[in-house]
Amino acid sequence: MLFTLEDLFAAARENSPMLRREQKMIERTEAAVNSARKEYYPDYTLSAGYFNMGSMPPMYEVRADFKLPLYFWRKQRAGVAEQVSNLSQARRNYEATDQSLHGRTCNSIVTHPPFADDDHRSGAPCGGRCTGTTLRRPPDVPSPPKTRLPPRCRR
Repeated sequence: MLFTLEDLFAAARENSPMLRREQKMIERTEAAVNSARKEYYPDYTLSAGYFNMGSMPPMYEVRADFKLPLYFWRKQRAGVAEQVSNLSQARRNYEATDQSLHGRTCNSIVTHPPFADDDHRSGAPCGGRCTGTTLRRPPDVPSPPKTRLPPRCRR
């Protein structure tokens, strides 16, 4: 079975914990932007309580609190701008990580032959526990020389 280069890049993106981490950071900063935008709106709290203190008559309490953001152009606008900047940074970090993964995948393909055969795996220093997607050698492709480096191994 042969894989195209695009298949290898897609598999690297799907299985990359670094890209998943960067995606979670984007989701986290998007939530922070939404939370900062909510500071523009009034906030209210309604509460009620009942107190029974033994020999004293029961007490009841009803309370309503309102927070009106009158000076939203000062604190709230700066908070939203900061979170939007953080979101932009998180997106750029994701792109940089994706480019790094793409480059490392290309480097791995150039450095290590993308074919696997049984005699090479058994002689690998990792004892055959090689990671990544390997390609099956077509019958007309000769075996790689024995001086080549083995595929990346788990440590």
